[in-house]
Amino acid sequence: MVSDNIILEVKSIDELTSNEEVAIRELLDISRFSAPFHTVEWNRIIRNVFGERVSIALCFNEFDLVGYFPYHDRRECYCLKRVYSFGSFYENVYGGLIVRDDNPELVRIFLNKLLHKLKLVSYYGIELPPGYPNGLFERFNFHIRYTYDTPVLDLNRSLDEIWKSWDYKKVGWGINKAQKRGVSLTMNKSKDLPVFHRYLRQTYERFGKEALPIQYYEKLFHNGLIQIFSACYNDQPIAVILVSEFHNTIYYWAGSSSCEHRSLCPNDYLIWEIIKWGKKRGCKYFDLLRMSPGERNPNGIRQFKIKFQGEIKPLYYAYKKTHYHYIGKMANYGLSLLGKS
Repeated sequence: MVSDNIILEVKSIDELTSNEEVAIRELLDISRFSAPFHTVEWNRIIRNVFGERVSIALCFNEFDLVGYFPYHDRRECYCLKRVYSFGSFYENVYGGLIVRDDNPELVRIFLNKLLHKLKLVSYYGIELPPGYPNGLFERFNFHIRYTYDTPVLDLNRSLDEIWKSWDYKKVGWGINKAQKRGVSLTMNKSKDLPVFHRYLRQTYERFGKEALPIQYYEKLFHNGLIQIFSACYNDQPIAVILVSEFHNTIYYWAGSSSCEHRSLCPNDYLIWEIIKWGKKRGCKYFDLLRMSPGERNPNGIRQFKIKFQGEIKPLYYAYKKTHYHYIGKMANYGLSLLGKS
């Protein structure tokens, strides 16, 4: 039963009290929609590294915290702002409102109060985790767009069952080859992060993109938010995968590898090692995170991820343009005309 005594507070991440942070952790611990990207610790690092304005909406039922919504508050002209939870800016891919017992009615109340509380917002953009009740957003005139898929491996099965579920030619053969050629595993070596970052920059440069700064990855690692898995050949890392363990799920957060050693299948080998590690730690799922639905590249990210036979779950983006969005566009257009005169 949802009480009528719901109170909403909005504050910056720096204004959270220690008691509120404890209550947030407890709320995240009992929600099936929460992910490491929701945590105060992860978002505080984003604030510190990038100078991002991180705000927190807290929903209380009397004195009990029943709702939590972290978001990035991006300023536009004329004091307008855009609200994101979250996005591809910092690869924190799952956002959304987290409520007690994952109660849809509480999500509705929380969202309604939030939309009335926040002022001068021109745009809302929310990356929803898999299975989130996105229909609730449509009731508030949000648009829902199918953006990505994510494959989720069931780790409740035995290792033998997982292995046999794969096409040997696509997966098992590569793992065996890596092992026979002497590829080995190292874990949580901070010296491997610069190597990871170098491979990542090389990949991004091919697509005309810029990698996030290495300080971001270093801070996440030193704060215990990610684990480093490295495939080494001749004592040198040739592939590195960064994962985050949260609740009973492993998240494949980032990865990069040497083009020169691709034939050794180090990424396939690392996925297998991560699965074995996760099962030892009692993890039940391995979320390989998002991939584009329409990708046709036989050597692309989608083809790499789907060969591990995870359950394909759709991901949706909820977004809304308010009347301030159009006011801002008109103002910018007017300024551009003045600049030409």
